[in-house]
Amino acid sequence: DKTGLLLIIAPHPDDESFACGGLIAQHIAAGGRVHIAVVTDGSASSPTSAILPEELIALRRQETIDAFKILGGNEGDVSFLNYRDGHIEHEAEKLHHDLQRQVAELSPNYIAAPIPFDGNIDHQTIGHAASMIETSATVLLYPLWFWPRQAACSLRKLFQYKVQKLNVRYEMEVKSAAIHAHRSQ
Repeated sequence: DKTGLLLIIAPHPDDESFACGGLIAQHIAAGGRVHIAVVTDGSASSPTSAILPEELIALRRQETIDAFKILGGNEGDVSFLNYRDGHIEHEAEKLHHDLQRQVAELSPNYIAAPIPFDGNIDHQTIGHAASMIETSATVLLYPLWFWPRQAACSLRKLFQYKVQKLNVRYEMEVKSAAIHAHRSQ
């Protein structure tokens, strides 16, 4: 069933749009349901005194919901796990249990999570935790910060991952609008 439930595990508020916006739009357009689990609170994204951390957290939550609606999703299909941005590597075991619980509650057909060696410590920690989830779902790993030239070829050769390119040409406008909904970033 290509239109079942797709669980997007997003390290930060905005990663769902940057990394998976096209996939989300395609899946919803095909009649599938998408749930986004945002792992961190996004509080470390703006090192400025112009906005308090709690205000930034609330703003980024709303931006995520707004972006998801642009992609065709529903506000009720977003969960926030509220881990402190930039400090998740110290809570890897708890994170694994929380993600396993999400999977048990939602029973997704597909899970999209960051590749475990992406270039950001939060992404790496979440990717490792997601790769240990016990599930019958098809697990898709996406790179966000791992984009040196020829990265796909390196992955295929070095790690024996099956690399598949997703054509989102027709979803680029809606994906771009979702990305722009993350105004604070």
